[in-house]
Amino acid sequence: MAYKLKLERKEEILKDTYGLYFDKNDSGIKFLAGQFFTVTIPDLNATDGKGNERHFSIANAPGEKQIEIIIRKSGSDFSNAILNLPIGAQLLFDEPRGEIHSKKIYESNFIPVFIAGGTGITPVRSILRDFNEREIDKELILFYANRSVETSVFLSEFENLDKEKNNFTFIPILEEGSETIKTERGYFSEEIFKKYVKEIYRHVFFVTGPPMMLSEAIKVLVNSGVPEDKIFIENI
Repeated sequence: MAYKLKLERKEEILKDTYGLYFDKNDSGIKFLAGQFFTVTIPDLNATDGKGNERHFSIANAPGEKQIEIIIRKSGSDFSNAILNLPIGAQLLFDEPRGEIHSKKIYESNFIPVFIAGGTGITPVRSILRDFNEREIDKELILFYANRSVETSVFLSEFENLDKEKNNFTFIPILEEGSETIKTERGYFSEEIFKKYVKEIYRHVFFVTGPPMMLSEAIKVLVNSGVPEDKIFIENI
C-alpha cells in the first residue's frame, strides 16, 4: 500500500543537506522508530537511469505530527526534483521496512551500541527521540563517524542528549577532528571501539551508513571479537 503525503516544509540544515517535513495526519501511516520507507516522485521521468524512487529512514519519532526525512544534494534527477518540490506537493510512501527499529532494541536484553556514518544517523536519531519521548530509560552507546563538524547532521542534538542523559554515551569520530567539541579523530577503529566498549558480551551492535563504511565497521567489530550474530546492519 502506498500513502500520499503532503510536503509541509523544507529547510537547509547543513550545507547541501536538507530536512523535508511531510504531514502524516489522517494518512493512516504507521512505523516503528528506525524504519525506512521507499519514497516515490510520481511524475518524475528520470533520465539519469537512477529512477524516481529512493529509500529514506525516518529521522524523527513516530509520535510526532510530521514525518521528517534528510537528503543530501547529489545532482541526480531525483535529488534535484525533490529539493525543488513546491510546498503542498504530494509524494508516495510505501509500507515501512527495516531490521533496526525501536521494538527490537527495546526488547533486547543487551546494551545497544550504534555505529552510524553520514546520513545513516537518521534511524538512530528516530530511535533516540522515540525513547526520549516515551521516557524509556535504556542504556545506549552511539559512535557517529563523519568527515567534519560541518558535515555532521544533528551533532549538537546528540551532544545535548549526552549531557542530559546519564545512560547515553555519545562518541563523535571526525576525520578532521575539531577544535570546538570533544571528538575522537580519524575513523572508527578497534582502538576507539575498545576504549568505550569493555565487555562485548553485554552488548548488541547496530551499524547504519553507506556501503564502504558498513564494511569497515563490521571488520572492526569482528576483529574485536564481536560474534556476527550480534551485528545488525542497515544499508539504505
